[in-house]
Amino acid sequence: MRPELFTRAQLLSAGVSSSMISRQYTRVLPQLYSAEEPTTFVRCCAVTLWQPEALLSHRTAAWLYGWMKEPRIVEATLPRHMKARTPRWLTVYRRALPGREATEVQGLAVVNRERTLVDCVAVMEPNESGTLVDERLTNDMDSTCWRHSFAVLRSCAATNER
Repeated sequence: MRPELFTRAQLLSAGVSSSMISRQYTRVLPQLYSAEEPTTFVRCCAVTLWQPEALLSHRTAAWLYGWMKEPRIVEATLPRHMKARTPRWLTVYRRALPGREATEVQGLAVVNRERTLVDCVAVMEPNESGTLVDERLTNDMDSTCWRHSFAVLRSCAATNER
């Protein structure tokens, strides 16, 4: 468990009453609480604890890679079969999640760089996504990464998936 996050069961077993939990802790996601207002990073941790099959994706993954500023909304991708209601600060996408698209950044489950770029292009304004693609092309993605990104794009187009 992340230091700033507690499960309801942990708090109860530590002697914190239900009424104290609701008064002194912030509910981040079902059964997950924080003693303080959660940061974006703590919310990312909470998402991966709440839905262990989730991968942080889109602009959230880009932020974790250091490609863009901290997002207002956390974005994550879940397998298609998973259903979950989400708070306003969380946007969930559903699609098949091949293992080859998963990696770890800062200790969190995240889609790989290629998938992150494709996801960002799908949801960002054209000017923003064009700038992001140009920056990645010139700074940190080699031709192998680009070939894989284009293969992901072709696959998405073929299955009408974003």
